Amino acid sequence: MREKIFICLIFVILVLTIINIIDQNKADDKLTIEDEEEYIGTRDSLFQGNDGWYFFFVINSYGENGRTENVFDGFNLKYQKMEGYNILVYDYTGKNIKDRIPTTPSKSISEKTVNGKMERNEVFEISKYFDEKQFNREISEEDLNDLELEHYDKKFIVNLYNSAINSKLDDTVTKFNISSLEFLTDAKNNGYSVNIGIMSQRKGIVAVRIDLIYDNGVYLSDLINSKKATQKQIKIYNNLVSIGNKLVETQEANLKEKFDLNGDIYDRVFSLLKELEKYEE
Repeated sequence: MREKIFICLIFVILVLTIINIIDQNKADDKLTIEDEEEYIGTRDSLFQGNDGWYFFFVINSYGENGRTENVFDGFNLKYQKMEGYNILVYDYTGKNIKDRIPTTPSKSISEKTVNGKMERNEVFEISKYFDEKQFNREISEEDLNDLELEHYDKKFIVNLYNSAINSKLDDTVTKFNISSLEFLTDAKNNGYSVNIGIMSQRKGIVAVRIDLIYDNGVYLSDLINSKKATQKQIKIYNNLVSIGNKLVETQEANLKEKFDLNGDIYDRVFSLLKELEKYEE
């Protein structure tokens, strides 16, 4: 008799547990839906720096009260790995670095230090500062009096933010299920490989950088910047820029028919870009 009662109790507990899990999942789904409905749109700005760096300021708006989420960062679309750009793994104390994991470079993982402050920490502080202030208007350098910066000029941050706050509110949601920073690269062939850096945000792909890496490690863009490129290489580089811009403009991965470009280089570029169709939701 006791065994039957014990079995019944176990059964009841299992049923209640399952019901609780189902209810919790429904609540989570409802919360997710409500969060999605609360999202109004995004304003953003982008600045192209040197040697593959792209800096951005994103202002996500939520709810009728105008609450914003502010994100400042910089991604490198040229190099897939860079020294000093790692995910830090700490020990159990949370103070001592146990390991460093190299990953695609962004300023939010930079270990560069100026006057004792690590760049990654300053990037986080900038975003946090704007979240706390909730400006939602054009600002001046005086608005940043309480923000101590070692790595960035305040005028640069002000201009980047003002460019974002004055941009059009965009509620588009990307159709590409890719990370914020993605690289597409093919194997070396005919003396070079194709390297494509792609930056994506909530609204879609916002920056594309297409380059060639020659067998000696030199980038086509390096030859352009050092004025050592031939006329043929200059033409190729300009065409690659046009293809990248077209991807940002159209948000379409299949671009071959939009250009009258033939040859091994362009075939490989268009083939790599077409791989993005695998990530369309």
